[in-house]
Amino acid sequence: MMSSLSANARRGTVDRMAKKQAATERKPNRYSAIIGRIFKNHYKPGKTQFAFSRDEFVEIAKSLGIVLPKNLGDTILFFSLQNCVAA
Repeated sequence: MMSSLSANARRGTVDRMAKKQAATERKPNRYSAIIGRIFKNHYKPGKTQFAFSRDEFVEIAKSLGIVLPKNLGDTILFFSLQNCVAA
């Protein structure tokens, strides 16, 4: 027979695992959502670069229901620093 302590410990482990899985299934933050949409709109296989305008940030944020960052440059800076985007 198992002690109640080990059952509680197992329950705690299961809870932590469920929280970790839920964290990985979250929707992307607003920076990632905006950059992801820009990438999706412009990328074509074989392309190594593409141009986009700041106006697209506003349009995309509106279409996704995202509050636009005050400094649009933060979006690119955040993404490049956090996600190792080549400069």
